[in-house]
Amino acid sequence: MVAGLVLVVRGEMKTALKIAAALALLVVLTWTSVFLYWHFKLSAAIQFFEDHATEVPRPWDPLSDSEAYATVRASGCRGLPHLVRAIASSHNSEYQRGLSFLVFFAATKADSPEVEGKLQSVDLLSAEDTPQEHAMKCDAIRAWWKQDGYLYHRWWRVWSSNCGSR
Repeated sequence: MVAGLVLVVRGEMKTALKIAAALALLVVLTWTSVFLYWHFKLSAAIQFFEDHATEVPRPWDPLSDSEAYATVRASGCRGLPHLVRAIASSHNSEYQRGLSFLVFFAATKADSPEVEGKLQSVDLLSAEDTPQEHAMKCDAIRAWWKQDGYLYHRWWRVWSSNCGSR
């Protein structure tokens, strides 16, 4: 009886299954490669900013021509989780201030009605902030990302720098 349930796979079917498996493997490897490329590229850029905290460029700075800045700009929404994580893990207020500008610059490029106004409750970090205000603003950025980050960047969409756009 069991012998009757066994499927006999013909030569053509085996070839088709091998091709389908190879294509699936190619897709997985490509996605993983793109994911790792941006992960390492953004990690290196953010490390550069941490090493040169007073030199973190502001988005409107015409002198912001470092490779690290170009990487963060090119990454679009892919850089948001890295930037927010770096703000949360740092204790250097100048570094956090610079990264907050980059977060806001990347987040405000999203033009979906779903994300409009989500940043209104979050303020930029400022040099004039007291330590308590600074900590509250860092917490607000983390809370914004935890609550609404998925609207700006979907981790699995590694091929797109505009996840929050239409």
